Amino acid sequence: MNKALKVNKRLFIGAGAIMAAALLWSLDGVFIRPKFYTMPAGLVVFLEHALGFIILSPFIILNWQKIKLLRKKDWGAIFWICIFGGLLGTLMITKAFFAAVHG
Repeated sequence: MNKALKVNKRLFIGAGAIMAAALLWSLDGVFIRPKFYTMPAGLVVFLEHALGFIILSPFIILNWQKIKLLRKKDWGAIFWICIFGGLLGTLMITKAFFAAVHG
């Protein structure tokens, strides 16, 4: 297979995955999240992260050899991104959505 064609195929797959994720994220606020307004925001964030972990677990298993090569500095960066970009960011935006509804 031509190298340029292989790169373009990977590019389109990646772009398609990003578009699908953006579409699902846009549907979250309209159709899914309003069903959870009676639950605590922390529980909703935990359930969202648990679901994401379950869905992405096969990728961890498939790439375990590469994951074992990560250095302490890499794990530190992953940790800070998970805490501040994932957990706290999602918790704050969820609390803001819930506060706007219960205003």
